[in-house]
Amino acid sequence: MAAYPHWPILVRYPQILELIHPVDHADIKIVESTKPLRPFVAAMFSYSPAWVRMLFAVRIVLAWLMRLENPSGDRRALTAEDVPMQVNGRLRFFRVVLAKANEYWLAEAADGHLRGILGVASEPLPQGRWRHHVMTLVSYQDQRGPIYFNLIRPFHHLLVWAMARAGAR
Repeated sequence: MAAYPHWPILVRYPQILELIHPVDHADIKIVESTKPLRPFVAAMFSYSPAWVRMLFAVRIVLAWLMRLENPSGDRRALTAEDVPMQVNGRLRFFRVVLAKANEYWLAEAADGHLRGILGVASEPLPQGRWRHHVMTLVSYQDQRGPIYFNLIRPFHHLLVWAMARAGAR
C-alpha cells in the first residue's frame, strides 16, 4: 500500500484524501489554462484522437480476459454544462463523489478489481488564468487490481497527461 500523497493542493482540500482508503497509486499532472474548472473538465473528457480510441478497444479485450466490467466508451464532445457538479452525477462511466464550483471536481470509476478517482483541483492565478491539478487515486479491491493497473499504468500516464493538456487548450 502506498502512503497518502503529500501534494500541496491537498493541504487546501484535505477532504479529497478522505474519499479513498487505502491509496495504492496516486499521481498528479499540473497544467495552466485560461479555462476555469468545468470547461477544463469538459475539454479533458472530450479528448478522443485515434490512439485513445485504439487504447479503449484494447481495454475491451483486456477486460474480457480478466473478467472485468466493460463500461461504454462514449466519446462525444462535451460542453461545460455536461459536467455534473452534484454528487452522484454521471460523466461517462464516472460518478461524481465531490465537487465545488471553480475549486474541485472528483469522480470515481469502481469495479470489482479496483476503485479509481480522477479529479481536478483548480486554483485561480493572476490575469484570468487557472492552475489545474489533475489527480488519479487508485485503490485495489482484489488480486486483479494490481495486475490490471500495472498493465495499463504506462498508458494511464500518457492518456491522463494528454487529456490534461487537451483540457488546457
